[in-house]
Amino acid sequence: MKPTQLSLGVRLRDDATFANYYPGANAVTLGYVEHACEAEDRWLDSLLYIWGSAGSGRSHLLQAACLRVEERGGRALYLPLADLAKYGTQLLDNVEFCDLVCLDDVEAVLGQPEWEEALFHAFNRLRDAGKQLLIAADAPPRKLPIKLPDLQSRLSLALIFQLHELSDDEKLRALQL
Repeated sequence: MKPTQLSLGVRLRDDATFANYYPGANAVTLGYVEHACEAEDRWLDSLLYIWGSAGSGRSHLLQAACLRVEERGGRALYLPLADLAKYGTQLLDNVEFCDLVCLDDVEAVLGQPEWEEALFHAFNRLRDAGKQLLIAADAPPRKLPIKLPDLQSRLSLALIFQLHELSDDEKLRALQL
C-alpha cells in the first residue's frame, strides 16, 4: 500500500536544534532523545515520553529530533496535536513508514475514544516496524485522562522524562546560544 500524505502546513523550526538547546537540569533527557535519533530497531530504547510545563522545551526537543533524523537521510514526522487534532485520526495513518514520529501535545486528544484507539494502533504499527516514537505532554501518563486501558499500557512501556524549567541564570545562558 502506498502511503498518502496530507498537506498540513507544519514546518519544523530551523533553529530548533540540539546544538542550541540549553539543557540545564535536563541533560539526561537530551542524551536519551539524541540516542533515539541514532537508534535502529530498538523499540524499547526509542519509545520516549517527555513531559513538562509550557516553555520547558518539549517542542524544541521533538523538532530537533526530527531535524537530526532528516539530516541523516531518514524520514521524520512531527505532529503538534493541539494544532492538528481538527484533521482527525487520519493523521496517524501510515506513520510506520517514518523512521521517527514525534507526537507533541498528546494531551490535546486524550479522553477522545477515536483518538485513543488510533494512538494505540499507531504505537503497535510503529513497534512492529521497529521505528522510534517520541511523545510529549504537559503531565506524566498516569495523570492524563486516558480512558483506553490498552493505551495506558503502551505508554507504560516508555522511558518517561520530566523536563524541568530553566532558572533565570540558565535562561540567560540559553539566549546566548
